[in-house]
Amino acid sequence: MDSLLSTNLMLTIVCLGALGISVRIMSSFSSEAARLRPKLAKINGALAVLRERSAARKPNIVELQEATSPLRDEEKMLREYFEKLTQIDLEEMRKEDEQQREKEGKSIRHRG
Repeated sequence: MDSLLSTNLMLTIVCLGALGISVRIMSSFSSEAARLRPKLAKINGALAVLRERSAARKPNIVELQEATSPLRDEEKMLREYFEKLTQIDLEEMRKEDEQQREKEGKSIRHRG
């Protein structure tokens, strides 16, 4: 009988503790929600303005995308061409540096 009574007592204590924690969490949440509600309203207002602006500009964006789509292939080709030219330029600079070093090395040998 004592073990049954102590089991019921422990169960009651655990339930009251859980209830207390639940009440504390709910009160904390409601105070946080009240504090954050004005910020949320402000952000929602800003978002609504941005959505209206984007809706007004969407046809212009679509038009510009259509106008620039044929140029994308050309841009890619020009970028590759530029990279090849840069590579050739670097190779030429390396060759010139090597030739300059060889000339300097020969002139030092001739002096000595």
